[in-house]
Amino acid sequence: MKITIKQIFIFCLLIAAPLPWIINIGGMSGLYPYEFLTVVCFFFIFSKRLFSKAKNQLVNTSSLKSITKFGILFIISVLIGLVINFFENSFEGKIKTGVQLKMIIHVIITILVLLGSFLSGFTLFNGKYDLLRVSRIFFIALLVTSVQTLIVWLYTTGGVIARYNYEPPTGLGQGDTAKILILGFFFALLIMSYNRGIIMKSLIVISIIIFGATIISIQNRSAYLMFFIQLFLFVLLINKKSHYQVFFKILSVGVFLYLISDLVLNSQIFTSISEDLINSDSVQTLNKLVVIQDGINMFFNNPVFGVGWGQFGLHTTAEMFVSGIGQTVASPHNGIIQLISETGFLGAFSAIMLCLAIVKNIYHQYKYEQESKTKLFFGVILIIISSVILVQVIQSSHLFPPPTQRNSIKIAFYYWFLIGYALSFMKNNNITCIDTKFT
Repeated sequence: MKITIKQIFIFCLLIAAPLPWIINIGGMSGLYPYEFLTVVCFFFIFSKRLFSKAKNQLVNTSSLKSITKFGILFIISVLIGLVINFFENSFEGKIKTGVQLKMIIHVIITILVLLGSFLSGFTLFNGKYDLLRVSRIFFIALLVTSVQTLIVWLYTTGGVIARYNYEPPTGLGQGDTAKILILGFFFALLIMSYNRGIIMKSLIVISIIIFGATIISIQNRSAYLMFFIQLFLFVLLINKKSHYQVFFKILSVGVFLYLISDLVLNSQIFTSISEDLINSDSVQTLNKLVVIQDGINMFFNNPVFGVGWGQFGLHTTAEMFVSGIGQTVASPHNGIIQLISETGFLGAFSAIMLCLAIVKNIYHQYKYEQESKTKLFFGVILIIISSVILVQVIQSSHLFPPPTQRNSIKIAFYYWFLIGYALSFMKNNNITCIDTKFT
């Protein structure tokens, strides 16, 4: 039995979120197993010219051309910026050469992983013919993640809801764990649309409750903000009365359960928002402003190429409170500031244009799709990707994460796969499928 590269990548999708193991490499922060396998997938796709073959199957290539153009521009500007900053820092003796080389290696690996994820979604999968399979993969992987996180929460805290009172076993951190589980919540809804049996629907409802309970247990502000934005966008997109009724039932029950948990179990999330974000005199707010100002200064000092993608932490002295502890951080926890400070004008411009091209393409496919399940998928993907792009102005970027924070690459890995997979729907599926046998 021959193993295909598609099967290898499916394995990556299954293990990326729930598997916390990391492989250390010579003093670096280490890599996850799915990253190694995704890089293998990238080189296989590149060597077999699968991207060109898949591109030839497209009915319309204009959208892919825009995405490819700005994606290549971003990568080139990042690499040029890294080279310029390497020689500048080495010449001035600001940063040790060994440290810089490790940072550059992290950037290259991140590019290969995210590019491999995007290309795998586009070349190895075939639109609506793989829709149920992809939905099941996401549902299974993220449900396993949710269950193991819920068990750790119950075992560690006894079911007490509070901020930062336990560490999820995913290696993702609290915020990214909650956000990736929100992704699982939406894919559970997609899976439900395929099942009409009472037993299967009941099991999926139970899984949705598990996702919801785990998200509530984490109490992460940015995850809640993203979820509320996604619900708001969902309201704007759904225009059928029956869908409205179902949505508002789900939303009403969810909000009611959350408010009850907040009042009865004394959740700290609303209090922390009031004290740390709304109150301009709070230490946390002032520290965030200092870090942001530091990032702006870096941009003005390096306006074209920035200080180097992933190298914010090497140049900042400002501290931010992370899990209640003051420390210098690898990124300013603000996607726009991160992009302009680390990649300069060229990198930030190409990243923004790339995001606009992606949203335009997904919206176009959503608008003109007639088949109900496929339209629901594009609606969900449009909601997820649009909210991820929008919240970059107030929190860390999940499409262009700090390369040195390997755990932050996981959620970007899933997002870039979904973007590539969404493009695969434009293929002419009457053409013979691409051979992906791994030999």
